[in-house]
Amino acid sequence: MRKALSADFNREGVNPAIIKKLMGHKKEDMSLNAYATTSKEELISTAMNRKYKK
Repeated sequence: MRKALSADFNREGVNPAIIKKLMGHKKEDMSLNAYATTSKEELISTAMNRKYKK
């Protein structure tokens, strides 16, 4: 449940400092690196919607 909650907050764009506080972590990277996940659809969407610099 913790992983899903953190991932949902991350996906919704919640400030990492808020996620850290809610999860009870000392560092933001624990909340993001250990708990945040992505779906295959999100990976494909990100790749397809990438903005190219000229």
